Amino acid sequence: MENDTQSNTRDHISVPIVDGGIGLEALENTMRAKLCPGSPSWDAKCCIFRVPQVLKRHKREAYEPDFVSIGPFHHGGTQFQHMENVKQWYLNNLLSCRTNVSLKDLIDCVFQLEKSTRGFYAEPLDHLSQNDLVEMMILDGCFVIELFRKFVVRQTSDEKHVDGNDPIFRMDCMFQYLCHDLLLLENQLPWFVLQHLYNLTLDPEPDKYSPSLTILMLTAFTSQKPLNHNCDSYLGIMNIEFEKGVFRYFGYKRGTFKIPHLSIGELTDPLFRNLIAFEQCYHHHSHEITSYAFLVNKLVASSKDMEILCEKRIIDNWLSAEDGANYFSKLCNDTVLKKFYYDELCAQVKMHYQIKWYRWLEKLNRDYFANPWSAISLIAAAILLALTVVQTVYTIHN
Repeated sequence: MENDTQSNTRDHISVPIVDGGIGLEALENTMRAKLCPGSPSWDAKCCIFRVPQVLKRHKREAYEPDFVSIGPFHHGGTQFQHMENVKQWYLNNLLSCRTNVSLKDLIDCVFQLEKSTRGFYAEPLDHLSQNDLVEMMILDGCFVIELFRKFVVRQTSDEKHVDGNDPIFRMDCMFQYLCHDLLLLENQLPWFVLQHLYNLTLDPEPDKYSPSLTILMLTAFTSQKPLNHNCDSYLGIMNIEFEKGVFRYFGYKRGTFKIPHLSIGELTDPLFRNLIAFEQCYHHHSHEITSYAFLVNKLVASSKDMEILCEKRIIDNWLSAEDGANYFSKLCNDTVLKKFYYDELCAQVKMHYQIKWYRWLEKLNRDYFANPWSAISLIAAAILLALTVVQTVYTIHN
């Protein structure tokens, strides 16, 4: 009994209340002062995020810039110092060529947008003062705009003029490297900032055509071509015909699967990964890109499946067939799909597959009509069998 009492005493620890509860009251006040009435760093309109570590750990280089920092998340990195000097050169070059806009005009414009700009980022930008943020937005925004302007001019003009002093275009590879960095979710400026800067820096000559900012950027990004092509053999599956469709459209009708065209190249991986990361972070956006990746991952289960889609010109795979097949499965790692947009489509394909006649017909095509010689052999065997039957019937009849 005495041992039990000692054991109970050891199991309980007395916590004294300091100064009649004053210590606890002080703790309560301290904790209450730290509480935030709302989200500490989340504006309702924010749409530029840091990629969650659970996604970034699979391929960090697909989410982080290599050459240039755009926006506040990677601003000030020592590896980007050379490009900061290039931005200064580009801004000076822009102001020298435009007589209708001054540096003061740019500062006045972006200064008015400074508060709204902060709200578009999913983190507080307390490390940047008002002046620092305005300067960064002007340098980064004008660099991006002027970079794309120069590229489009070089692509569309008859004379491929290259400024020998231009640090970007005197190196053939640099523009594609920069395109990689400019696709990244963490490396963005608010669109309205770019639009204001673009409008301010338009060419004052009325006879010169100036495309919209959207067309300018799309022209630059879509001009980037992959470097090599690899696609060899072909195979049929499930007796379903594949047909190239238009962007964003998947369809299935009478055994024909219509799929939008896709080219898999060097920029495809960071583009898809960052679009999927955006959908994972932004609650106002649908999961269309994530659904697309899940669907194609189910379709392309092997290198043979990839070769079929290449043969139908649905996918231009500039990787090896095996790497192309593994590409979409890696995209979907650790992603959450709140709504799969192709549920009905998959149900139709599954219903088609469950009809045994289609599977038998596919087996016949694969085993006996995979090449002309197999087909000829089958036809010859059928003719021989028919002649044998006719001869047998004739013999019995006689």
